[in-house]
Amino acid sequence: MRSVVQSGTGTRAAVSGLKVAGKTGSSQIDTKELTNAWFIGFLDEPEYPYALCVVVEEAGGGASAAAPIAGSLFRFLAGER
Repeated sequence: MRSVVQSGTGTRAAVSGLKVAGKTGSSQIDTKELTNAWFIGFLDEPEYPYALCVVVEEAGGGASAAAPIAGSLFRFLAGER
């Protein structure tokens, strides 16, 4: 999961100086045209024991819609404002 954030679809969740691990995805709901975007991940840091799941309804792919939100949340949780 760390490689997804380091060099895969989850790079937009990366936070400089922190070990972020995660997975992006999308899921189709019924007959809706757009998919729900998601990112699930955690900080692999003893001082920041946080995990989260971001879901953005009808937003397309997780890499473009959910991963950036996760990155912002991880920055906030680690004290970067």
